[in-house]
Amino acid sequence: MGLSMKTLIIGCGPMGQAAAIEMIRENSLEELCIIDIDKGKLENIKDRLKDERIKTVKMDVRNRDELENLASKYDCAIVALPHKYVVQVDDTCINAGIHVVDLAYEPEQLELNEKALNKNVILVPGCGVAPGLSNILARYGTYRMDKVESIKVRVGGIPINPKPPLEYGKFFSLESVINEYTRPVRIIIDGKLVNVPALSGLEQIELPEVGQLECFYTDGLATLPYTIGNVKEMWEKTIRWPGHVNKILTLRELGFFNEDKTEVHGIEIRPVDLSLKLLNEKLMEEEDIIILLVDVTGYKGDIYVEAKYKMIDYYDRILKVTAMGRTSGYTCAIIAKMIMKKEVIGRGVIPPENLLSKEGIEKLFRELGGRGINIEEKVTYSRSTW
Repeated sequence: MGLSMKTLIIGCGPMGQAAAIEMIRENSLEELCIIDIDKGKLENIKDRLKDERIKTVKMDVRNRDELENLASKYDCAIVALPHKYVVQVDDTCINAGIHVVDLAYEPEQLELNEKALNKNVILVPGCGVAPGLSNILARYGTYRMDKVESIKVRVGGIPINPKPPLEYGKFFSLESVINEYTRPVRIIIDGKLVNVPALSGLEQIELPEVGQLECFYTDGLATLPYTIGNVKEMWEKTIRWPGHVNKILTLRELGFFNEDKTEVHGIEIRPVDLSLKLLNEKLMEEEDIIILLVDVTGYKGDIYVEAKYKMIDYYDRILKVTAMGRTSGYTCAIIAKMIMKKEVIGRGVIPPENLLSKEGIEKLFRELGGRGINIEEKVTYSRSTW
């Protein structure tokens, strides 16, 4: 009897929907259950994909008993939720005895390692495009050298046709976006792990395919400082259209992202909640581009090596899937399938950069290439002068 997969997708936003599209490509998929609190989203995805293997369940994932009972019937969960829910949901799925591949990264996920080992399952945290594919590319680059000197990641999803005032769109949870814009950023400079303010380190870059862009520090390295941390320099920057960062800095400095309550006409509100409501009303889900640039440098013997990776992907007008969804949701789902096919060895909490062998990474690249998501590699060698 052949392999039969039963998969659970938790969260039916753009990332969860993209993961569902990838999962139903799999012939050995027996059942795909998608859960969300929004019945409309569930009805929409079922009508859109028209696949008899799909079932949907309306559920509040904060109900741990209900979620654990459902999860125990499946082999693997793909978690596509806002950051504030993921640790509890991952914990619940591990309790149910199933593998978990989560698009989001939170440091507390690492504390679930012992439980995952005891349950004989894998939890892969931060397994989207960044963190996720960015970490995997960083690891792949290290195979070209004996000693790693630096890892630099530049990544961002931006609208194809930017519109004022922010030149940005609604591509994933805006709550997570604001968190990126406010949370202190871990980077490695001169071999030391330090914190710098989010949105600092502004840099102008230009790509022939897109044009002039800007990028700035955000806390997207996830586990890289711990897994490949013996380097002189390591950081991640988020890419946006020019001018975006100054507008966001203005909002942040004026307090629009503050989480402490303030009183307005006798009503207590958190400024960040009002900002989120307004942004969700004003920003649109629109056609996007995603850009991922990963540069790894180091030495192979006395030869200086630069391994550069570039991925630029675009909104899929046929399937109506965002570039962010394609590169995050497809990546997450392909890795979930590799786990269920027992192509991944190991148990416990395993970061994306430690999950796959070199051959496994190359298979992932081939699978993504089959969906039109292509990764360019350019490696240069120069003899050291010392």
